[in-house]
Amino acid sequence: MGHDGKRHERAMEAGVPQGSVLGPILWNISFDGILDVVEDDNNDGESHIICYADDTLIVVTGRNLLRTRIRACVMANRVVNKIARLGLSVATEKTEAMLFY
Repeated sequence: MGHDGKRHERAMEAGVPQGSVLGPILWNISFDGILDVVEDDNNDGESHIICYADDTLIVVTGRNLLRTRIRACVMANRVVNKIARLGLSVATEKTEAMLFY
């Protein structure tokens, strides 16, 4: 139903319409596996994955800069590969990396 009160039809080739009731449910089901891509090292730090809407944040902490950078790269690769297996892609032009040391 459009803003004018009339019925409008639109062909969908992929995904779900923005604002769809099913959108968040389908996202939760498909993206649940992404949250499991966590690597913890009790001696040197830990990793967390946080998702909000269609954004994914990978947080990696550690005491050793080199090992933490390597772990961050490994985690990013795991997440990107898992997203690709879902048939989705990562918008590299909107992807950022930050290092606080």
